[in-house]
Amino acid sequence: MSSGTPDFYQTVRQVYGSAKCEYGGKYVTANADSILGTAGGKGVIYGGQISITGTGVQYNDSIKLYIDDEQISFGTFQQMNLYNVNEEHRSALYIISYDDINYRYALALSNGITFDLSLELRYTEVHGRTPAVGWTVVYAVL
Repeated sequence: MSSGTPDFYQTVRQVYGSAKCEYGGKYVTANADSILGTAGGKGVIYGGQISITGTGVQYNDSIKLYIDDEQISFGTFQQMNLYNVNEEHRSALYIISYDDINYRYALALSNGITFDLSLELRYTEVHGRTPAVGWTVVYAVL
C-alpha cells in the first residue's frame, strides 16, 4: 500500500544554472528599432532595468521584449505612465521613472518570465533623436 503525496500534487521545478548578467549602453538610431541585447537558450528572467536619457522628449518611444521571437511587451513610455503600468508583474516591462522635464525614463523587467529559445530587448525611437540607453538583464539558463 502506497503512502505520501500523489505525484499530481507535487510541483516540478526547473533547475537553472547560475545567474548571468547582460548589460550595456549605446546611443540608439533615430526613427528605427535598435537591438539592445539578446540571450539564447532555455531560461528564466530574474529582473533587469533599462534607463533612457534623451536630449528632448522621448515619451512615444518604447522598449520591446521578445521571448522566443514573440513580442510580449507593448506600450510607449507615455502610455505606461498614463495607465499606471508601474508595478512588477502588471506587465513584462513596467515604468519606474518618467521625467518629461529632464528627458529621463526608466523601465524594469518583471521576474519569473521563462523562455525556451531566446530573449531580446529592442528600443523603438520615433522622435528623430538618438537618446542614450543603458540596460541590464539578469537571467539564468538551464
